[in-house]
Amino acid sequence: MDAKLVSYRQQVEFVFYCRVPKNYKPRQGSKPDKNQVGVEWVSLDRLEKIDLRPQGMADLIRRAASGKGPIYAGTL
Repeated sequence: MDAKLVSYRQQVEFVFYCRVPKNYKPRQGSKPDKNQVGVEWVSLDRLEKIDLRPQGMADLIRRAASGKGPIYAGTL
């Protein structure tokens, strides 16, 4: 039996509903994870253009932004 090389990709999404000044520049915190590759503010109209995980996250974010009650993401 041949050994197979298995690789994993880890991606962590933190989603916040907020408003920031137009001149705000996103940045990493004072003690970022050494493997973190970036921070990005994403507007609702760009959600379909980025790799969000798990599948269904873009719809969940839009629903939360619409103000239609509490949102539970634990089953995604």
